[in-house]
Amino acid sequence: MKWKMPLALLLSAAMLFCATGCEKQEDSRLTATQSTELYQLQEPEDGATMAIVHTTMGDISFVLYEEQAPKTCQQFIDLVNEGFYTDRDIYGIEMGNVFTGSEDHGGIQGKTTAENGRGYEPETDPGLWQFTGAVCAYGERDGVYERTVLADSRFFMVSEVEVDPEVVSYMEENNYPENVIQAYQEIGGNPITSGSFTVFGQVVEGLDVLNAIAAVPTEEDSIYPSTPMYVTSIELSEYHREG
Repeated sequence: MKWKMPLALLLSAAMLFCATGCEKQEDSRLTATQSTELYQLQEPEDGATMAIVHTTMGDISFVLYEEQAPKTCQQFIDLVNEGFYTDRDIYGIEMGNVFTGSEDHGGIQGKTTAENGRGYEPETDPGLWQFTGAVCAYGERDGVYERTVLADSRFFMVSEVEVDPEVVSYMEENNYPENVIQAYQEIGGNPITSGSFTVFGQVVEGLDVLNAIAAVPTEEDSIYPSTPMYVTSIELSEYHREG
């Protein structure tokens, strides 16, 4: 299922979404040039680290951007290797985003390998955006007035969200890079909250599974899926180009 959200509803949902952890931080979209290299539109390098997420709905595979988000990726790799992601709830669906990786059933607590015991500072990059298939770090807020999102074990994947023409106009008025706007028009995603979270991966296989998960209804006035779903395990592999 392809989601389509009007601008007014998207902005309203984004405010609620951000209230759980994305108040103002350094925004990669504000410093991006009018044309920036978009890594997610390029074929991954042969041999790139890839995670295979096994869920009760099917498998989702994504490559990691270790160069652009080294601390976030290393934390994820370490947690995978210790088996942390075995039998974890898919605890939330919001704005086409699918959340998992929490230590508890409600998505309140995550695990981190950071020395501060709370999570890693954002690793935003002007070449990585919340396009369809983006894998983004989630975690605890830091600060009082200008809060940042510290990356822990929690993360969310962006399903196929069609960008409404009003949202395109919003991006144009707010000086989003031209090739970024074009990419959102072509492949979709969540532009309003782009730059607020570390994008550390991109789905390369199983987008249909991700879309199916995102289409599951949530409980009334809640982000919790009405049907329980789980990440049964995550394994690390390598991406290899066909042929």
